Amino acid sequence: MSGYIRGYAELFVDYSPMESNEGLRMRAQKIRKVEDKCQTRPEYTFAECKSAPLPRSRLRRFGWHTLTIVYTLADRISGYACSLGVYALSLRTAPLAIRWRMALLDLSASYVSGISRPVNWRRKQLQGIHDLIHDNTEALMGAALDDKRLTRADLLLELNYVLSLIRTQLDTVIGSAGAAGATRNVEPDLLSGSRTRKLAQVQTTAGVVLVSSTWAFPYSSSLGGLVLTYASGNVAALALPASVKVTALLGSLLKKYVDHAGYSLVDSSELVKDIPSLSATPSAPSLVVLDVNVDGSVEPLRTVTAPATSSVAYVNYSALGKRGGRGRARTEAAKKIARDLVQSKVLFQGRALFAPFIVYVDIEAYHDLTLELIAAAKEFGSAIQESHVPLKTREPTGIRTLVNNAVRIIEMEPEVGSFTDLPSDGAPTLVIAKTRSPDAAIDGLQSLTCIPALYLYSQEPFTSYIVKNVEADRILINGIPLDLLANPFAIETKKLPSSLTHSQTIIKSSGPHIVLADSTYQLERQLLKNIASANINRLDEGDGTRWDFFDQVKLVFQGVKLLTYTSVALGGYLAYRRYTK
Repeated sequence: MSGYIRGYAELFVDYSPMESNEGLRMRAQKIRKVEDKCQTRPEYTFAECKSAPLPRSRLRRFGWHTLTIVYTLADRISGYACSLGVYALSLRTAPLAIRWRMALLDLSASYVSGISRPVNWRRKQLQGIHDLIHDNTEALMGAALDDKRLTRADLLLELNYVLSLIRTQLDTVIGSAGAAGATRNVEPDLLSGSRTRKLAQVQTTAGVVLVSSTWAFPYSSSLGGLVLTYASGNVAALALPASVKVTALLGSLLKKYVDHAGYSLVDSSELVKDIPSLSATPSAPSLVVLDVNVDGSVEPLRTVTAPATSSVAYVNYSALGKRGGRGRARTEAAKKIARDLVQSKVLFQGRALFAPFIVYVDIEAYHDLTLELIAAAKEFGSAIQESHVPLKTREPTGIRTLVNNAVRIIEMEPEVGSFTDLPSDGAPTLVIAKTRSPDAAIDGLQSLTCIPALYLYSQEPFTSYIVKNVEADRILINGIPLDLLANPFAIETKKLPSSLTHSQTIIKSSGPHIVLADSTYQLERQLLKNIASANINRLDEGDGTRWDFFDQVKLVFQGVKLLTYTSVALGGYLAYRRYTK
């Protein structure tokens, strides 16, 4: 293009109507030579262009130089514009998976540059998300309410959870920065000798984190995942929920409130199609630490997702008052517990990760609590104007549906019904099971594995007894916290998530410990001396060995046998002495 513009300019400036066609042809050949030279040599300067045939008059030479300068500027500008246009066109026309790979590579480059590691950067991003929620509360709620399955209460609970999470993580980030240089002295051992050493434990960042959200938690899973990712010093590949309005709104707001280099919007469904390694990752909500290689390949390293098992609740008879009591106080206590349980299943359409699924109830409190559960389910159902379609199939043996409104409450006989016979249509369900005593409830709880949360309604001394004999990730007594229901990730939010960081040990020595400079004989002699002089503090508690049960029985049997033989022999000897006198 450059040669043609220059050629046309010269022909226009020095053109004469009386010039023959042969002259025009020769002029065009000379211009083409200059054009080829300019294309093959980018360093072709304006001074070299003087070798081209120029007009004879000064006015025409001035016009030619002016057009050449204008051409040079236009050519540079058009070149940059064409490059940007081709790049943008390639991004737009490239396959979606390629675009996501490029986005992940950009995020990986941002992380490698160290942009997310400074505490000030993390703090600014958390403050930006706080301002995003504070300034656009109504817009966020309006976009999410386009999904008819959500309510204003659910969304307000989510936004409050994210704000509370930001406050907690800000304190954690600032505290971790202050404790980053904290060290402790290490006692000298056999190999270090008398040299002093100091040890420090620090948490380092993980890299690129894929934040996957879901329609049930559009903001606590997306914005909350961003908060946890930024607080840990990572960058985020954000996969927003399927809602078009929520995706468009968050896409426009994030540009205004957080650093562009710290996040990228991706489509996890399209990403999984081209990257098989991500197909093993669970569905949203989840946090997946990705290993992004330079060739664009991606491997998931660690995953934070919902627990595989359900939470459990146990209502001890002491939670309703004294044993065998009657009256208004007992009814009020049962009503509070029932409303607490039903509320946990109503919020987020029953998809709260830590909402209880099974409720064990002592027989003495079963009747009162069941009546209040039915009343609470009907009350919440009329409030949200929602009820589920009744089951048309015949119920299995040992299973009876008490109410099917906002929450489906099912009564299951302990030794007759089976969990495999429960309906699996996705409706919020609460299963009630009777227990004969606290010990029977403990046996039932011990048969369950990996309980995410145990909600215990009881009074002392039963509370301490049950807590001591039941294992669960978390035990909550006499209440279900709302922040736990709004938490879309099964991680502790009071500290930096260990799944999104690396633990790093730093050991500082006073100097190098050189031992090979001496002879090998002296080194071995010193090591043998250290082994011989090694000593530990001991307590006189026996030899510490453990015998097998049958070995113990055998030893007792041998002792009894020896004692019997000795007694018989001694009795015979004494009888002999007596009758021989």
